[in-house]
Amino acid sequence: MENQAQICEKLTRYLAGDCTPEEVQEISTLLESNVDAVDLFADLLLQSTVIRDAAQETPKQAAKVIPFPKRSHSWVWPVALAASLTVVVLFQNESRWIAKTSDVAGTTRWTGNNGKVLDNIPPDFALTGGTIETLSDEASVSLVFRDGTRVALANHSAATISNDGQKRVLLRQGNLTADVAPQPKGHPMLIQTNTASFEIVGTVFDIQADANAALISVNHGIVRTTRLVDGSVAEVRSQQQVLATGTTTEALIPVPIDKPVSSWKSDLNRYAKEMTGEWVSASESKPAFLRATHQAIVTKKGCRNIYGVGFRLPWKRSSAIQPTSESKLRIRGRTNNLSVDLEMMLFAETPSHIWAGSFFARKQVGPNSFEIELPISDFRKWSYSTKALFPSDVRIRAFSIYSIDVDANLEIEEIAVVTDEETDVSNH
Repeated sequence: MENQAQICEKLTRYLAGDCTPEEVQEISTLLESNVDAVDLFADLLLQSTVIRDAAQETPKQAAKVIPFPKRSHSWVWPVALAASLTVVVLFQNESRWIAKTSDVAGTTRWTGNNGKVLDNIPPDFALTGGTIETLSDEASVSLVFRDGTRVALANHSAATISNDGQKRVLLRQGNLTADVAPQPKGHPMLIQTNTASFEIVGTVFDIQADANAALISVNHGIVRTTRLVDGSVAEVRSQQQVLATGTTTEALIPVPIDKPVSSWKSDLNRYAKEMTGEWVSASESKPAFLRATHQAIVTKKGCRNIYGVGFRLPWKRSSAIQPTSESKLRIRGRTNNLSVDLEMMLFAETPSHIWAGSFFARKQVGPNSFEIELPISDFRKWSYSTKALFPSDVRIRAFSIYSIDVDANLEIEEIAVVTDEETDVSNH
C-alpha cells in the first residue's frame, strides 16, 4: 500500500507528464477507487494552475522539490507554499506534449483541445492533444512522438492526436505514413478512420482515407485491421495491403502490395475520386479534362490564391510510380490567352512507405494549348533555405499542377511519367 507522500509524488509527476503508460493506468485505477486520492489530485491541479498563472505574469524556471504534505480532507495549501509541490511548470504545455513537428511545408493548422488555433505551424513545435491539418496541395508535416514514432500527413489531410498512456490518432481524411517504434505490451498505437481501426505494435505503413474507404499498406510488421461496419478483422502483414470500405460487399482479405511501375498516364475518360479539380467529360470538340479549381490559402506572406488540379496514387490497389534517371513528367493542357507560370509538384515516399517530401518545378506555358516535358531530376525539394534534388530511390505518390494568384482558366488533358524510349504508357 502506497503512503500519502508516495501517492502525492506520483500524481504530481502525472500532472507534469512524466509517468510511464503503466503508471498512467495505475493512477486511473487509483482515482476510480480512492476518494482521498481524488481530493488530493484536485488540490494539486488547483495549485499547479496557480503556479502556472503566476509564472506567466513573471516568467522564470520553477524549482523541482519533493513534497511531504500534511493531509486533511479539505485542506488548501497557502499559495506561498505552492512552489514546494513536485509540479514541474513547463511553459507552452511542454510537460504534456504528445509530439513535436518536423519537416513542415505549405499551409498547416493546429487546433488545440482548448480551441486555440495556430496557422502555419513552425518546426519543433510541441503539440498537446488536438487536430493538425495540412490545408493545401503542397502542405506536409511530420510529427515525432516521445518514443521516436514518426507520423507524416500531406495533401489536404486532417488528424486528431491524443495520448492517455496509449497513442491515438483519428485520421479524419487524407494521407498518413508512419514508422511506429515498438509499443508497450498491451498498449498498441491506435489509428482510426471513418471506416476502419488499426492496432499497431511497431511497424512501417501508410494509410489513405476518405469518408468511404481506408487503404492500409504495410511495409514491415503486422497491423491488426478492423472494419467498423461489421467488425471484420484482418492481420495485414509485411508487403500486404487491405481496403476497408463502409460496406460488406467485399471480404476483408489482405492482398500483396502491387509493385511500382516506371511509367504512368492519367485516364480522364472517367471520373475518379483520386482527381482534384473539376472533371469535364469529353465532347465532340474536346477530350475529357480537369479544370483548375480555386483555393485561397494563408501563408507567412499573406493570402494566396491557388488555381490547380491534382492526382494521387495509390488508390484501390493502383501502383505507385518508381521513376528512373531518364523519367520525365509530361503535361498536356491549355490556358486562356494568358501566359502563366505553371507550378508542378510531386509528392514522394520512400520504398518503406515513409513520407519523403514534396518536390517542385516551374515552367511558363501558354497562351492557349501547350505540351511540356520536364525531367524528374529537375524537381527540387523546398525546405526553408535549402533545395534538395529529387532522390533516385523514392516513389511518386501524387501530382499537383497549379498557378499562383493568376487564374488562367487552366485545363489539363493529360499527366504522364515517361522515358525517352517509350512511345506510350499504360493508363492509370
